[in-house]
Amino acid sequence: PLAVSCTLVGGASPGGMAIAPNGTKRYVALSGARKISVSDLTALAVLPSLPIAEQGYALAAGGSNRLYVAPTAANGPLLQVDATTGATQAQVGPYQVEGRGFLQISPDRNTLYFADSGISGSTLNSYDLTMSPTSLLQTSGGNTGSTGADLKWSHNRTLLCYTNGQGNRRTS
Repeated sequence: PLAVSCTLVGGASPGGMAIAPNGTKRYVALSGARKISVSDLTALAVLPSLPIAEQGYALAAGGSNRLYVAPTAANGPLLQVDATTGATQAQVGPYQVEGRGFLQISPDRNTLYFADSGISGSTLNSYDLTMSPTSLLQTSGGNTGSTGADLKWSHNRTLLCYTNGQGNRRTS
């Protein structure tokens, strides 16, 4: 049976979670505050939270000590923030997203995916993180169904699965 070895409490209203690429830190968006909770997974200790510019709902950990934050509120920006200070480094894409949603990052950490949650005419967008400024690669344009529920990689990270009210959609 699975046993709980410890509990790391980082703050109220936890949202999305991301693990640093090297596996040493856990980040949790605190959706009721403008903060990201940080935990050291080696020492199993809570570290000081990172202040961020917007309330975050979902997180993805990128390369080069970057975190990507999806907003809690509709019509907020996707942000790239420094994983050490929380300082905003850039806005991902040239526009704001229509609603809160889910983030996933490609295995090579060069592409960020954002899927809407809870809106009809859901979209799945991909962003090229190797460009400065970040550029939109592709958008589904609202044809993936409605009321998105989750976005996850398959076991071998070859398919990106987006669950919504119209069934499961996939992209490769």
